[in-house]
Amino acid sequence: MDPEISKKLKEITKQLATKIDNSENRLLKKLVQELKPLVERSVENHLDSAISKNQDEDTNAISLLHDKMDHIIHQKKETENSLYEIKGFQDTLKSKLEAQDTRLKELESKVEAITLDNQKLRGLLHSNRQMIDQLEQNQRNDSLVISGLPEKENENLQKEIIDIGGRIGLDIQPSDFECSYRLKQSSKTADKQAPLALIKFRNSKTRSQLLQKRKELRSIHDNLPGFKNLYINENLTKFRRVLHSKTRKLGKSLGYKHCWVVNGKIFLGTQNLFSSILTKP
Repeated sequence: MDPEISKKLKEITKQLATKIDNSENRLLKKLVQELKPLVERSVENHLDSAISKNQDEDTNAISLLHDKMDHIIHQKKETENSLYEIKGFQDTLKSKLEAQDTRLKELESKVEAITLDNQKLRGLLHSNRQMIDQLEQNQRNDSLVISGLPEKENENLQKEIIDIGGRIGLDIQPSDFECSYRLKQSSKTADKQAPLALIKFRNSKTRSQLLQKRKELRSIHDNLPGFKNLYINENLTKFRRVLHSKTRKLGKSLGYKHCWVVNGKIFLGTQNLFSSILTKP
């Protein structure tokens, strides 16, 4: 090819390339200018949508928070009302308890006073019982109770006692007696032994002599058929009979060998009788 033509072609090609590049740049710029508003609007739309969605979510969340706050406030008010009612109940209960405590103290004072009066009355009652028992015993001190004395038909108790006294060396006269009779038996002992005989004397001298010599009855039991279990004892009141029985049992458990009665008074003694205990009713 002709060098000059080749040169021309190169120049034309270079010019065309330059024009093409310029055209592409212009087209690209124009395309960018046209697309930019579209992209910006699209981005704005997306942003607006996202913002609107977030706003809706935030609004819902805020609404829920408001609802919860309202519920909490309502519960708080109810709790405050309940606490107020409870406080009122506590105040009422406290007042009642204070009133009850005051009443209880008053009752305790009354009970203490009543207890003190009761103790005084018990002491007075005990003293009166002792006095009555002593008066009753004084009325019995001229009499004796005889157990184990066989009962006979149409018996004469005074004659029986005179005969027993004669056997132990006592001169007992009919004039020494005030009265004599059999005591009523309980249903438990009616079929087992003879009724007790009560002998009341006109003076205590004859009674005391018979008591002092009653131990000698043991030596003549063999000569008195049916009199093996004959015993002569003081005529004690019911209280002293019970006391005598309990004292005898207690003395035995404590090692005392002797328990005896003198004029209604009950004694405990050691084996050698060196000491004794007076048991009062």
